[in-house]
Amino acid sequence: MSFTTDDILSALNGLMVNWYDDEKRDYGECYGEEADSEEEHEDEDDIPTKDLMSHNYRDLRVLKDGIKQLIEENEKLKEQCIELKNEKQKAMEPWLGDDWEETTLADWADDIEKQKAEITDDYQREIEALKEEIEELQTSLEEED
Repeated sequence: MSFTTDDILSALNGLMVNWYDDEKRDYGECYGEEADSEEEHEDEDDIPTKDLMSHNYRDLRVLKDGIKQLIEENEKLKEQCIELKNEKQKAMEPWLGDDWEETTLADWADDIEKQKAEITDDYQREIEALKEEIEELQTSLEEED
């Protein structure tokens, strides 16, 4: 089973709604004086997550921050993926045309064979034209002799 970002955020939100305020209050009761002695904070939410003492409140904040970080990283990866796909498409279009993603190797091989036949035909015509020129030159040389 895979979960969407919305599924994960919904589950986290459910935990936050049910537990966050209670755990925050409990954290303040457990560590309020101890935490405030190091640095003065009006509210536990003002304390950077990394500086929180071990507690369920800290665990909820780590989950919230961690999931937010993962979502941001996932979005960056999606953007990079789109950029790479666009670059690949730009690189492939000159050879395969606009529908390059739908082109199979067999199609590509057929296209190469067609191009090869066209090139062969072009060269064959050039060879025939050169042969005719050679024959004309030989004929004109023989007439001069």
